[in-house]
Amino acid sequence: MPSVLIAIAALAFLAPASLVHAGHSNPTTFKTTKPKTPVKHDTVISSVTATAITVSQDNQTKTYQISAFTEVTVNGQRATVADLKPGMIVSVVLTDPTRVSRITAMSK
Repeated sequence: MPSVLIAIAALAFLAPASLVHAGHSNPTTFKTTKPKTPVKHDTVISSVTATAITVSQDNQTKTYQISAFTEVTVNGQRATVADLKPGMIVSVVLTDPTRVSRITAMSK
């Protein structure tokens, strides 16, 4: 008999805790939230010369040096620095913090 009373007491003690989830007093009123859409921050060519490219992202501008060995791709095709235009979306691969080894650009 004492073991039955202990079992009943344990159930009575644990049952309310299992009905309350994460601090909610009413388990049927959970709020569902939609996952947030990631914000895309495009890097855009601000200006380009034969020896340098200036890119902007989130109101920050950086200038990198271009060499004769810099590989350039525009819209998936091999290109030259002359094919790069301001406003293009760009990705750069750096040799070091100031020099570009690869530039991949897409027309808007």
